[in-house]
Amino acid sequence: NGPSIEIRFRGTTERGTSFIDGVLFRMGDKTDDGRHYYATSASDAVINAVLKLDAKWTEMMYSLLEDTPYGDISGSVLGTNTKPTG
Repeated sequence: NGPSIEIRFRGTTERGTSFIDGVLFRMGDKTDDGRHYYATSASDAVINAVLKLDAKWTEMMYSLLEDTPYGDISGSVLGTNTKPTG
């Protein structure tokens, strides 16, 4: 099992019920031209499409795991791997 990226979102049903859902992508290799990563949805569907996700976006998502910017109470960014205090 390689890396994966989960995108979560809020939604509302036709009856007004709020919910949180998400899509989990299993990440594959970069394309030969280096501009995309292959990905597939981690669903139980019999057939899953193979997607090409933009390489810059994908690498930015990966970097958030290792270089998370934390905000302080005022909303400004404190810096690399600096957790807010208080």
